[in-house]
Amino acid sequence: MGKTFLFLWVALLVFPGPERPSWAATLGHDSLCVEDGEITAQPVQSKDLHEDFEKQIRSLLKDLEKLEKEAKEKMTKEILPYLREEIERIKKWLKEFRLDKEKEDQPERIRV
Repeated sequence: MGKTFLFLWVALLVFPGPERPSWAATLGHDSLCVEDGEITAQPVQSKDLHEDFEKQIRSLLKDLEKLEKEAKEKMTKEILPYLREEIERIKKWLKEFRLDKEKEDQPERIRV
């Protein structure tokens, strides 16, 4: 679903059309009616344009896969080790804090 959404988004971004079409007036017809009332035939995409668009989509997908790999590598090599160190530091601090707290809570023994 993610790739389909990306494909549609790129398609809308790359081919917004030269004019904003209005399809309401052409229901049941094979022509495209533009806002100024001029009726024109639907543009036929050439094979080269279609192939170029597919190449661009493939290139974008490869770039996304590359970014995913880079993000995963950064996460495993940089972020997770840092978080582990911080967790250990906090555990150590908490242990020392508990020991200090226990010392404060113990009543002093009176020697007789």
